[in-house]
Amino acid sequence: MNNIIGFSNFIEHKAKPIITFRTTVYTNNLVPKSIKSLKTLVCNNGNCPTFIKLVDEYEDAYLKAEAFISSPPKELYVLEIKPQKPLQTTILGSSEQSIVADYKHGFELGMQFINEHKIQAYLQ
Repeated sequence: MNNIIGFSNFIEHKAKPIITFRTTVYTNNLVPKSIKSLKTLVCNNGNCPTFIKLVDEYEDAYLKAEAFISSPPKELYVLEIKPQKPLQTTILGSSEQSIVADYKHGFELGMQFINEHKIQAYLQ
């Protein structure tokens, strides 16, 4: 959880470039305000329920990953593939039509990326 995307592995293996695949654009409002306000109600003297601790760890890991992506070490550079519009699918209960639409959008973005960066792709 502390290294959600595994950036230390990229540095250790001297990967250049790092390509990230996004499902959304960056947000600094990762945790809804309702959850944050709940924290003040359910935590007592720094003792919080496990789900609050997990949300805090996830948010911390996400913000660290974002900081790394926006300012990687000098020997690395980061390329991003991310949607141009919000995805139609949701965590639960997405229609087949939404899933197919998001798949097509992702495929188009991937092909654009390959063409822009002159990456040879072997599609079968």
